[in-house]
Amino acid sequence: MEEIEYRKNGETYKIQKREPIDEVRHVPLWLLIPMVLFMVLGGYLIFASIGTESTGQTEYKVEGDIDYQVYLKENDYYTEKFLESGRQYIAGLISAVRADFNYQLAADENTNAHYEYEIIATAKATEKGDKSKILYEKAETLKRGEVKEITQGTFRIHDNVSIDYAKYNEYLKNFRSEFGISADCLLDLKMIVKVDGAIKTEDVLAMNIPLSTQTVDIMIDADAINREEKVGEANQEIYIKNIQLLVVGAVMLVASIAASGIIIYLHKTRFGNNWYAEALYKIFKNYGTRIVNVSENFYEPENTMRVSEFIELVDAANTENAPILYCEVVPEYKAYFVVAGANAIYRYTLTRAYQDELRRTGQKKEF
Repeated sequence: MEEIEYRKNGETYKIQKREPIDEVRHVPLWLLIPMVLFMVLGGYLIFASIGTESTGQTEYKVEGDIDYQVYLKENDYYTEKFLESGRQYIAGLISAVRADFNYQLAADENTNAHYEYEIIATAKATEKGDKSKILYEKAETLKRGEVKEITQGTFRIHDNVSIDYAKYNEYLKNFRSEFGISADCLLDLKMIVKVDGAIKTEDVLAMNIPLSTQTVDIMIDADAINREEKVGEANQEIYIKNIQLLVVGAVMLVASIAASGIIIYLHKTRFGNNWYAEALYKIFKNYGTRIVNVSENFYEPENTMRVSEFIELVDAANTENAPILYCEVVPEYKAYFVVAGANAIYRYTLTRAYQDELRRTGQKKEF
């Protein structure tokens, strides 16, 4: 085999010329683009295959309303026995008021709780024009429901009472007359529902019946209790919605990560043990814009100065304001870099023999 010889710093380096062998792996980094796309797709499939749900909380819904009928005394004007809700009524014709209470609590799961309720009528006399200033009140429990356990997370209350309107009206009328005061009189009718246990709540369905007035406008207060709530401490749990989708996504993600790692590794180690090819690549990477490739070997006059470091050649090119000429005199084994100055020629020689010696002896790479 032909032997290639190179001298540097007084030392002679030799290498046997072999048949051209491409020891440099050409692994373009653009191959990472499809790998990244596969990573994103795999991650999306994994994300789509799993879900989260909130546990530890009980959701419940409360609904309630009041309906009523106003029963009339015998009279020459109305043929009906009672009038439906939502009207104005003549106080002198009212015999009784029937109130129908409806309440429901529905939880999304069985819950350990119990409930009770009571219906209370409270006759009140307040400062004229200011209901917050109570002059007198008297409460009476009309009904009391027994304590019951909630079964299957839901319970309903349907109950009613009949109010003797004349009784309460006469009672507060006498109160005003006895003390000679001008006061607003009314009857507060409430159903109070208490729930205790895993769910704790107290709700009130109320209606207001004016007393000692010529006409009666009954007011209902039930909308405030209609709501949806949650009790308990929420915990987020992850569950698998689609196992096949999860497996496909995981395989795509792991495979693309592994392939990306291989591509990066092969790219970084693409020169293998060929320090010559790596040095040539780095020279052109860093100084490619200043290098001119020439096809013929250089004529070396007597004033040629051989530099041992490439950076010295770069300094000479800066000083002489000249390009760096390049010629690979022995493909894959030896290359000249030359700067032609006004009074001197500067040459740097890159050889595989010297680069192999650096590798063999464990010295630091030149580039």
